Amino acid sequence: MEDEAVSSTIPLSSDLTDESTRIPSSTAMSGESTTDAILPISNGGPHPNPSVSRKENPNPNANPQGNAAPAETSLLDRNPRPSSFFSSMFPDFQNPTPLAIFSQKVQNPNFLFPSHLANQNPLFHNPNPLEFFNYNPFKRPAAPIKLPDETPISKPAKLQRTALRNGKISSRIPEPSTSSVNRYPASKSPFQPTTLANRNADQQNPANSLAALAQPFFTSKRKRSGLRRRAASLLPPSVRADNQGASESSGSANGGTYFLSSSMVSSRTTRAAKIESGDEIIVINKDPTAEALIALTAGFPADTLTEDEIEAGVVSLIGSLEQVNYTIIRNHIISKWRENITSWLYKEVFDAIIPAKFKKLLDSAYDFLVSYGHINFGVAPAIKEKIPSEPTRSNVVIVIGAGLAGLAAARQLMASGFKVVVLEGRKRPGGRVYTKNLEGNNKFAASDLGGSVLTGTLGNPLGILAKQLSYPLHKIRDKCPLYKPDGLPVDPVADAKVEGSFNRLLDKASKLRQLMGDISVDVSLGAALETFRQVYGGAVSEEEIGLFNWHLANLEYANAGLLSKLSLAFWDQDDPYDMGGDHCFLPGGNGRLVQALAENVPILYEKSVHTIRYGDDGVQVLAGNQVFDGDMVLCTVPLGVLKSNSIKFTPELPQRKLDSIKRLGFGLLNKVAMLFPTAFWGTDLDTFGHLSEKPNRRGEFFLFYSYATVAGGPLLIALVAGEAAVEFEAMDATDAVTLVLQVLK
Repeated sequence: MEDEAVSSTIPLSSDLTDESTRIPSSTAMSGESTTDAILPISNGGPHPNPSVSRKENPNPNANPQGNAAPAETSLLDRNPRPSSFFSSMFPDFQNPTPLAIFSQKVQNPNFLFPSHLANQNPLFHNPNPLEFFNYNPFKRPAAPIKLPDETPISKPAKLQRTALRNGKISSRIPEPSTSSVNRYPASKSPFQPTTLANRNADQQNPANSLAALAQPFFTSKRKRSGLRRRAASLLPPSVRADNQGASESSGSANGGTYFLSSSMVSSRTTRAAKIESGDEIIVINKDPTAEALIALTAGFPADTLTEDEIEAGVVSLIGSLEQVNYTIIRNHIISKWRENITSWLYKEVFDAIIPAKFKKLLDSAYDFLVSYGHINFGVAPAIKEKIPSEPTRSNVVIVIGAGLAGLAAARQLMASGFKVVVLEGRKRPGGRVYTKNLEGNNKFAASDLGGSVLTGTLGNPLGILAKQLSYPLHKIRDKCPLYKPDGLPVDPVADAKVEGSFNRLLDKASKLRQLMGDISVDVSLGAALETFRQVYGGAVSEEEIGLFNWHLANLEYANAGLLSKLSLAFWDQDDPYDMGGDHCFLPGGNGRLVQALAENVPILYEKSVHTIRYGDDGVQVLAGNQVFDGDMVLCTVPLGVLKSNSIKFTPELPQRKLDSIKRLGFGLLNKVAMLFPTAFWGTDLDTFGHLSEKPNRRGEFFLFYSYATVAGGPLLIALVAGEAAVEFEAMDATDAVTLVLQVLK
């Protein structure tokens, strides 16, 4: 979803189905061929010969980083058709279709937002990274570094609120003032070895933290509901009388607590000094269950250790009473910080709470949580004050990529006193999170061309950032009406019937997986569902078949991949790690979070890395004709860059990493973003769906997101998933907009 120098906009889509497909350019997505252009409507007459500036990499293999200047190409001549409806609404309007296309390059790292949000978004001032720590990493001749200039924030924009006509969507749809098409990839979550896509990039799902115990889990009517979530154990594990860990075959206890022999623990753990904490279980408050739940929402198991904790050696013996007390103390620290995430939590706060004999466990838990960024992180003033103005360590860390991962890591390293420089291949930060300001016919809207939905606020670090910045989140309302191809709403009875049948088939697929065992790895989810549908029925009428296909399209959207390429064994492997809470939009776009994370982080833009050399003497990172020397390198580039071998590692990466890169896959999700004169669909809903007549095109504009109440203008985004998304890749941007308008009409 990152483009090399993302030009304006056109419908959004994704890329990357395998190694042979286009992959994004820059350090974060090398070689992507992205079409980006604004399509504004003009009041000055028709435009018979529009042209568009297309940013493409004509030879991704020869230039995988996409640094070549964009080539100018022209679209075919088009003769607009008259639109009596739109002309009657706007007498001065002569161009009925958005064919006046132009390109606007993003020359700076600043994000543009409606100015009614400008007071919350001061311009980002990127310091000169070389002056930041008075260090020159260039050991060889290099061209002068020129940081991009700043540009002002956009003109005022007002929220448009238009009532729904006659309680339903109008059959006469005005042409959009601006439309946008962009293509971006969706990666799968690497919890199991599989070649199949299993994660939606549009649904941001970082694994970390936000706390709000009272909030319910999000259960949208249109979300898949036939899955099982991991049940958390809230009671401490039983402890062996001899205080020794059980053997490897002991299995689990209390729903997810595993006893491991000391031989299974990392060398760091075995070398850790044993902490004498007595033979009693610590009591900190009267409700440890509530604190365990808060830790669970922060991404921690309620009563056991994470892999990172085991690797860090936080306790001397896995499965011991010491571990029980450690998890209780850890959960308490997490809960304490969640009470006030805008302040820095000091270890001394717990001196009067934790008995002295547990001090080593307190030190172990607190140091781990701070070092790994589980507490005391973010962009609150009290947190930022803890970042030293000058590095306190001599070690130099080079971070590759200024996406969310790179920015968060850079801030954490800076807080720990390291000298840090971030190399970014594009002219902006954010990676696959990019908020573009759309403008047309005096309408403005901040459109998320990449990741746009916060899929759960519980345990989501982006939710914490929003709260620290006092940015309100907009809950995506559960109401999602579906419409047939003729524009009429579907029958509610048929809708409920098909949804129930669909969820029952998912349950049967889960049972089949259990019966098949390892064999289910080679069976696709699509084949299993189709077999069950033929055997058990559930969709008889034409409308019911259309509804069933809509749910299949929604499932492909949720997994960012074709059902025929999703493994029955692993397609829902990451469900236990889903974050709870509401699914939300951030008014003004997620670029506001990127802007906050990038503040005061030393970033060098347009530095496309092509070689990384590492060894005992440090690292060398080559970008163009420049060589950066450091002690460590942190590579945050996406999977597509690694798959394309755009970056050469010397020596080669370990075989296990190469195998993981090969096995993991990408899926497709495309978007068409349109800015209209008015929100003719109304502002009382955030989503509505469309049924397709053709099964192989079931994912084509199957779901629409309304951003009218959060983007600053009447913005509507159509989604394309599944097989339709693959075909959409080759579609001209203007044709895509025309196709969406036909669906809406």
